[in-house]
Amino acid sequence: MALEAIGGLALILTAAGIYGVISYLVALRSKEIGIRMALGAETPSVVRMVLSESVKLALAGMVIGSCIALAVGRVLAAHVFLVKAFDLSVYALSSAIVLAMATIAAWIPARRASLVSPVSVLRHD
Repeated sequence: MALEAIGGLALILTAAGIYGVISYLVALRSKEIGIRMALGAETPSVVRMVLSESVKLALAGMVIGSCIALAVGRVLAAHVFLVKAFDLSVYALSSAIVLAMATIAAWIPARRASLVSPVSVLRHD
């Protein structure tokens, strides 16, 4: 029970961290997004652009995190009884959950960026 609670807390913190990073990156690129919108980019294409970049970052993070988790799992399995070093179903499920959370967390800033008026963004600077 305690491990599930810790895992849930880790998932919430992961989603909050991804949301914060993506929101910051979208805010940095608001002028570029405004120019794209002023030149005729449609709302779905802006959302798709931000989501695709976010998913690429999430996939890179998942690969790095899985490698680190595999190494830590092997060290723990050597020192603790009844701990499996590699369980493919756990890695696959956790990767799918993190990817889904990353997509949801990135969709909010992407949608917000696509609804911004290009005139206000360009006038702001």
